[in-house]
Amino acid sequence: MSDKVEQVRPFPVRVITVAMIAMTLLVSAMSWFTWHVNSQIRQIAFSQAEVQTLAQELRREGDVLLLLAHLVARTGDESYASQYREMQPSVSRRIDELGRAIRLKANSSTLRDIAAAHEELSRMEFDALAKATSGRPREATAVLGTRRYAELARHYQAGTLKIQQRSKAFLVDSQRDLDRYLVAKIASTLAMFVLVVLTWLFIVRPARRWGLALEEMRARAESATRAKSAFLATISHEIRTPLNSIIGFTELLLTDQQLNEQQQHQVRLVKNAGTSLLTVVNDVLDVSKIEAGRVELAPDRFALDCLVGNSLSIVRGSAAAKGLDMQLSVDPQLSKFYVGDEGRLRQILLNLLNNAVKFTDAGSVSLDVRKESDQSGADLIRFSVTDTGIGLDSDQQQQLFIPFSQADATVTRRFGGTGLGLSISKRLLEMMGGEIGVESAPESGSSFWFRVPLVRCERPVLKEETGAAPAPVRSARILLAEDLAMNQELACAILSRAGHQVEVANDGEEALKAAAENSYDLVLMDIQMPRMDGITATRLIRQLPGKAGKVPILAMTANVLAEQVAEFLAAGMNGLVPKPVEQRALRAAIAAVVAKQEGSAEENSPAAQDPDLAIFDEATFKNVREMLAPERLQLHVQALDKQVRDLAATACGTGEAAAASQGAAHKIVSQSGMLGLRRLSQAARALEQACRSGDGFDRALADFRAAANDLQERLRPLLEENLGDELAA
Repeated sequence: MSDKVEQVRPFPVRVITVAMIAMTLLVSAMSWFTWHVNSQIRQIAFSQAEVQTLAQELRREGDVLLLLAHLVARTGDESYASQYREMQPSVSRRIDELGRAIRLKANSSTLRDIAAAHEELSRMEFDALAKATSGRPREATAVLGTRRYAELARHYQAGTLKIQQRSKAFLVDSQRDLDRYLVAKIASTLAMFVLVVLTWLFIVRPARRWGLALEEMRARAESATRAKSAFLATISHEIRTPLNSIIGFTELLLTDQQLNEQQQHQVRLVKNAGTSLLTVVNDVLDVSKIEAGRVELAPDRFALDCLVGNSLSIVRGSAAAKGLDMQLSVDPQLSKFYVGDEGRLRQILLNLLNNAVKFTDAGSVSLDVRKESDQSGADLIRFSVTDTGIGLDSDQQQQLFIPFSQADATVTRRFGGTGLGLSISKRLLEMMGGEIGVESAPESGSSFWFRVPLVRCERPVLKEETGAAPAPVRSARILLAEDLAMNQELACAILSRAGHQVEVANDGEEALKAAAENSYDLVLMDIQMPRMDGITATRLIRQLPGKAGKVPILAMTANVLAEQVAEFLAAGMNGLVPKPVEQRALRAAIAAVVAKQEGSAEENSPAAQDPDLAIFDEATFKNVREMLAPERLQLHVQALDKQVRDLAATACGTGEAAAASQGAAHKIVSQSGMLGLRRLSQAARALEQACRSGDGFDRALADFRAAANDLQERLRPLLEENLGDELAA
């Protein structure tokens, strides 16, 4: 796939940008040019045509006035004189109209001369008319026969003719401009066409090929991701399955009092080797989950001294075996209790401590915990692990936080490991808002440090401090579906020692037959089995009538990827016990199932004795209130209230939306139960199952909406009473 990536040229962003700008400028220029020319054409068409018409009318009317003036002078007829007087204002108005229509400067100057000539001609003609009508025709004829009058008349006529000729010439010139405009229009159109063709050839087609190549790369990447997930699932299963037997049997052997000290030491070495191999598998899975964005932090209250002390106690044995001195320094200014993901912090700290012990042959390993700065309600804490080991040069330090990388090739052969621990720690710290670094020099030891902001809190209330002793777990009848003999023997040994009755099915078909013919408290179901796998067997068991179809089923498998667990739950399983199986985890899972069965029996249920308890358990809420600060409790309640209201409004039991509704209901089950809202928790669980199966969705949604009111009616008064009005608002 990498070769394919190298063949794909980068998307021509700059070329496309330049082309788009050029096309925009060209279109803008063409639009402006078109508008300008059209405006000129309109101006020419209207103004010059009007000028020609007015000039022609002015010349005609001037000729008529001249003729009337001569007739009056010769005949003395009053009717001709009246016609002259009526036409004279019209000529003046025509001169004014022509002045407003003229746009050429030369015509404007000529019009001023015409107006001056007309004014002087009018005075002479009115003088001639007055003499002629008073009986003095010879004097009137003499006025119109002067050389000045003749010059003014010729000047008047020549001026109007010049205006006509200039307007006509201007129209001819404009026509030539129009022809040039048409040529430019055609040329620009051809240029636009050429530009479109070039854009298609050099931009669109390469972009299309680039898009197809990108789509192919995306498909290859998705295929590679699926292949990687399948590979990780297979490797995880194939490694965890034998590790299940190795670690399980060694744990059983370590509890055997008949082993002497040397034998216990050897068994412990075997268990440590299996645990180390399991750590490698978990590191690979952690990297896969982080890359897929499926790792979520689980912040909770924890004691800082317990985190530090437990981490040191885990590596103290390895350090003592090498003769290393372990040192600890804790800043007294630090708070005793903080809120954070204790498990992930321990994982990071153990990684640094284990590396320090691993790469140090003599000397000491020290852990220093300091508060660097105060923030609002939080401390920026720096953890430093310093050793006197082999040290690192600058080039080696740059490789430390890259996945599957170590200082050099000899490190893996000499010390082992995958080179994943530090890269995982770096990614986890980035998720927490922290950072990690190293200070080192060859043969001078190393100091690995990380700083992380942690919120201070009050001391958490432990379960054993509430005075409630753990209830004993009754003996349960368990069906174990497992095809490997070693795993059968191991599980039977663990379960038998816990006092449970165990029956074994070698595959899914035997498990289905046994579940149909017998009554069990629990089924431990392996996934990969011959003849019929565990998922198919679970689906068929869920179809059995009566109690047999409702028996709790726990997946006991090495398939622990998120998508695999989701498939188990969708098939009808109730949970997961991962392989390698730890005795404590297996016993806790069985105890939870047995306790749930006993608690759900109607005759023994506290809710049967107190119906109100089936809706809300105030004691449970009070325990949570004592463990959480008021602000944190208020945030949890507000978040739950929003989730409940959103799900009640948008829940859907069909199509793709059903999966989203199922996931939202699943979150509400545990959150509402932790706050004592029993009816809401049960209604959310019923809605989750209805979204999964599609049966009884309307009834489940109606019950959920009714139970949603419990949060306001039951929980809100206690918040106002115990946390104050300002927190409950």
